[in-house]
Amino acid sequence: EARQPQATAYDPRKRLWYQVGAAKPEPQSVGPYVAASTNTLTFSLVARLEADPTVVFGADVLIDNISAMLAEQAVSRNAKGYVFDGDGRLVVHSDPAVMEEIAKKLADGSSSSDKTITSDPVFPAVAALLRDKQGDQARLLGFVVGGENYVARLARLGTAEDAVDGGIAVIVAPLSDFTADSLHLLNQTLSVA
Repeated sequence: EARQPQATAYDPRKRLWYQVGAAKPEPQSVGPYVAASTNTLTFSLVARLEADPTVVFGADVLIDNISAMLAEQAVSRNAKGYVFDGDGRLVVHSDPAVMEEIAKKLADGSSSSDKTITSDPVFPAVAALLRDKQGDQARLLGFVVGGENYVARLARLGTAEDAVDGGIAVIVAPLSDFTADSLHLLNQTLSVA
């Protein structure tokens, strides 16, 4: 059975994703925002057609999917993943409970700063790494939280020509996740000797 077209008031040219995409020849990132179609927190990656700048293509990336990927691809059993946007706002976290807290704040238009994410005791130290500009260095960084040593790797998302310029992904884990088994074996061996 053929469907009949329905009249609609939807005009993509009035949407922020279209306007951002049409404004520049380079691909752009829009968001995070609550998508009208899915009612979920989303980023849109948009680009205009070179031959006709009034044609804009967009792809939505659900923030929950990025969060789930960070959790599933964790480097160790206690690792945490974070994504900050170009303004330094935390927009993705690997822990679903923290992600729910972030999503509420972002949906309300408020910022997710280190003083407002209370359910992750490591987050203030991660935010401090970013504030101190230590993320500009391509190396592992160390810090201590609650007497436990952590390691972090920060990675810039994109280049000057890229859509997500300024964003930073951060993976952190307790150092003991990588050394505890070896230390236990070493202590066991030394106690036998």
